[in-house]
Amino acid sequence: MFMHNRPWLAVLLVAVALLCACAPAAQTSPSPAPATDATESPADSPVDSPAESPEQSPAAQEESFAVLTDVLGREVVLAERPATIVSLTPTNTEIVCALGLSDLLVGVDAYSNYPASVEGLEKVGDYSGPNAESIVALAPDLVLAGDKLQQESIDQLSQLGLTVLATEVGTYDAVADSIRLVAQATGTQD
Repeated sequence: MFMHNRPWLAVLLVAVALLCACAPAAQTSPSPAPATDATESPADSPVDSPAESPEQSPAAQEESFAVLTDVLGREVVLAERPATIVSLTPTNTEIVCALGLSDLLVGVDAYSNYPASVEGLEKVGDYSGPNAESIVALAPDLVLAGDKLQQESIDQLSQLGLTVLATEVGTYDAVADSIRLVAQATGTQD
């Protein structure tokens, strides 16, 4: 009954299962960050708090909204809570909307079509070919990208001065980590 009402969910689950089955084991997920205490596991916290990030000066840490470690193991500093977001994957688009932040989206990938409210947003290319010019023109505070498959685009957009957070995980079990990461990046973890 549940799947009959939401055929897109069945398609999404099949796609995730196929991706997980086809991906090499070494590329399915990033190495977990060390836990900060005995009660917290790496899966519980994909974010480094500013106090735990030795690469950054204490003054820079205090001025940051969030210091996150994305799924590629990159440290991403958000100076303030994002007011505008570009999503480069349908999964990120749905997570942003599920968090009640659809009004922050200014651009999405060509395959983001759910919920219906995102259909009118500017399309900024597809998963394998995001359009850097279109994304830069939108001047987003945050770009939510995929994983290693979008590495070239992530590097290019970062070099152009955009804040890019890779959030797509390679296993079904890690989906909650991806949701948590987007929530922390947008200040909606509660």
